[in-house]
Amino acid sequence: MSEQELYTESHRHVHFLPAMDWNVKFYGAHRQQVRPGWTMPKESHIGFEIIVLLEGAQETVMENSRYLLEQGI
Repeated sequence: MSEQELYTESHRHVHFLPAMDWNVKFYGAHRQQVRPGWTMPKESHIGFEIIVLLEGAQETVMENSRYLLEQGI
């Protein structure tokens, strides 16, 4: 068997996922204290958010799913 045939045979049941090249960028942070019932308009951006609540709770909606976040890490 040739090297190519051996490779093909040994990887017959392998399903490769697409390669992804992704850079993570941090755009900044903010600290905010809000009153009960505070809301903000829908927003969209590239990347991810890290939310830390020092006290209280927050309901967050992402992709039509609701999450109740409570203080702590």
